[in-house]
Amino acid sequence: MNIAQAKQIPLEIVLRAMGAVETKRTDREIWYKSPIREGDNDASFKVRTYALAGSSAGMRGFWS
Repeated sequence: MNIAQAKQIPLEIVLRAMGAVETKRTDREIWYKSPIREGDNDASFKVRTYALAGSSAGMRGFWS
Protein backbone atom coordinates (compact mmCIF):
# COMPACT_ATOMS: atom_id res chain seq x y z
CA MET A 1 0.00 0.00 0.00
CA ASN A 2 1.30 3.44 -0.87
CA ILE A 3 0.41 6.79 0.74
CA ALA A 4 -2.26 7.62 -1.86
CA GLN A 5 -4.04 4.35 -1.12
CA ALA A 6 -3.72 4.86 2.64
CA LYS A 7 -5.33 8.30 2.36
CA GLN A 8 -8.44 6.69 0.89
CA ILE A 9 -9.13 4.68 4.06
CA PRO A 10 -11.78 6.46 6.15
CA LEU A 11 -10.42 7.59 9.51
CA GLU A 12 -13.44 5.93 11.16
CA ILE A 13 -12.22 2.52 9.90
CA VAL A 14 -8.68 3.13 11.13
CA LEU A 15 -9.89 4.16 14.58
CA ARG A 16 -12.16 1.12 14.86
CA ALA A 17 -9.22 -1.14 13.94
CA MET A 18 -7.14 0.55 16.68
CA GLY A 19 -9.82 -0.21 19.25
CA ALA A 20 -11.43 3.22 19.59
CA VAL A 21 -15.02 2.95 20.81
CA GLU A 22 -17.59 5.28 19.28
CA THR A 23 -19.69 6.96 21.97
CA LYS A 24 -21.75 9.49 20.05
CA ARG A 25 -22.52 10.18 16.39
CA THR A 26 -24.13 13.24 14.85
CA ASP A 27 -24.44 14.30 11.24
CA ARG A 28 -21.27 16.39 11.66
CA GLU A 29 -18.98 14.44 14.01
CA ILE A 30 -18.21 11.15 15.73
CA TRP A 31 -16.99 11.09 19.35
CA TYR A 32 -14.69 8.31 20.58
CA LYS A 33 -13.23 6.97 23.79
CA SER A 34 -9.47 6.84 23.81
CA PRO A 35 -8.06 3.55 22.48
CA ILE A 36 -4.97 3.92 24.69
CA ARG A 37 -6.42 4.98 28.07
CA GLU A 38 -7.66 2.22 30.33
CA GLY A 39 -10.88 3.00 32.18
CA ASP A 40 -11.73 6.01 30.01
CA ASN A 41 -15.50 6.43 30.45
CA ASP A 42 -15.99 9.69 28.59
CA ALA A 43 -15.37 10.54 24.96
CA SER A 44 -11.92 12.07 24.63
CA PHE A 45 -11.75 13.06 20.97
CA LYS A 46 -13.91 13.58 17.91
CA VAL A 47 -13.63 13.23 14.14
CA ARG A 48 -15.46 15.63 11.87
CA THR A 49 -17.59 13.90 9.27
CA TYR A 50 -17.89 16.87 6.93
CA ALA A 51 -15.42 18.58 4.65
CA LEU A 52 -14.12 21.95 5.77
CA ALA A 53 -14.49 24.83 3.35
CA GLY A 54 -11.75 24.59 0.77
CA SER A 55 -10.81 21.07 1.87
CA SER A 56 -11.40 17.64 0.43
CA ALA A 57 -10.90 15.95 3.81
CA GLY A 58 -14.45 14.81 4.63
CA MET A 59 -14.58 11.37 6.29
CA ARG A 60 -10.92 10.74 5.45
CA GLY A 61 -9.96 13.05 8.29
CA PHE A 62 -7.20 15.54 7.63
CA TRP A 63 -4.76 13.39 5.66
CA SER A 64 -5.42 15.04 2.29
